[in-house]
Amino acid sequence: MICPLSPAAIFGFAAFHVYAVLLLFERRLAPLPLLAFLMACAIAPFLPGLGFFLPIVSRGKRGERGVALTFDDGPDPEITQRVLKTLDEHNACATFFVRGDNAERHPELLKEIAVGGHEIGNHSYSHEPVSSVDAAKEELRKTEDAIREATGRDVRLFRPPRGVRNCELTRQALKAGYVVVTWTISSADSRPIGPDVIASNVIHTPNPGDIVIMHDGEGHAATTDALPKVLDALEKKGYRFVTLPELMGEWDRWLTQHPKGASRTVFRTR
Repeated sequence: MICPLSPAAIFGFAAFHVYAVLLLFERRLAPLPLLAFLMACAIAPFLPGLGFFLPIVSRGKRGERGVALTFDDGPDPEITQRVLKTLDEHNACATFFVRGDNAERHPELLKEIAVGGHEIGNHSYSHEPVSSVDAAKEELRKTEDAIREATGRDVRLFRPPRGVRNCELTRQALKAGYVVVTWTISSADSRPIGPDVIASNVIHTPNPGDIVIMHDGEGHAATTDALPKVLDALEKKGYRFVTLPELMGEWDRWLTQHPKGASRTVFRTR
């Protein structure tokens, strides 16, 4: 189950009470717990796996040599096609967090992703920050509609744009029944780096249950060049490439037991 209290709420509650006690006994130290809480709030947005503000999943179950490769920002006619071809050559599954605007433009790619046994997640419609409840709901709904129209699937996984969790979009996703997923390992391919560096960022740090973030949006040719190296190297280390629902274990069971709306998601894996 998802805990109704986030670590931020618990930390803030504790900091306030420590502050109150220190006011009685050591007034000079009283501000310290509140300052620590404010510092944690400032640092937490830059740590995608922390889940400080809202409940998230940043890694899967341990004990099996499974890794989840995830791709953000697609689908793109050139990049996504190359990614799918490489995954198919290695009999590897992945999870694609798609932008709604790209999904509307390329529904045939969404069908190809689904037919290939891969999972699809919601990555917002425009990839832009929103502040109002209505705008956040619209971002989620339009992406849901595009995925459903192309594949017949209902999506249950959501990744916030740029990994920012303390925003209205993520809050509305949680209220709508999504599981919010970040990552354990970043390939750093959103920066202008070469395929060897991208591959090295992934290959040298994996552990069973890790979630890897890469990108298949426009302009990520270096990622497609790095992907074969990543797959070859991790295969030699004995890793399997699975979809997020397979990797998440108890979260997969939670998703199955709590269908979104009146429908039920069927997770297809190889």
